[in-house]
Amino acid sequence: MIEDELPKRSPKYPVHGGKVRSTFYTTEEQRAALQEAARKDQMNYSPWLHLAAQERARGVPIFRQKDFRAMADMHNQIRKAGVNLNQLLHNLYLWSDGDTTRMPDGLAVTEASEQITKTLEQFRSFMNEFSASKGAD
Repeated sequence: MIEDELPKRSPKYPVHGGKVRSTFYTTEEQRAALQEAARKDQMNYSPWLHLAAQERARGVPIFRQKDFRAMADMHNQIRKAGVNLNQLLHNLYLWSDGDTTRMPDGLAVTEASEQITKTLEQFRSFMNEFSASKGAD
């Protein structure tokens, strides 16, 4: 490619990988508040600003890394309790069919069921808090 054919770039608005610079002004207090919000979300300032702008433009909240970690933890809790409950119910069916004389532990079934219920309540609460905090203006 001949040098004359290269696209011209404005020195005031440099282009990097198809991206253009966007600038806005804030007071020192506003900037400190925005930086603190980014720190609370465990993010760097610039990526946090991008997400905040996208959330506002779309009107839809975006999950953060910490939100995914919290949901993954709840998913694992439900999965473990579900595995325990399935094993206990399998033993109950074996006992009721007469295939085993070992009586199933009814208390363990209740505990596994309660663990699933508790985790689902935590998830419901998490989603309500997420919706409320992300939807507040």
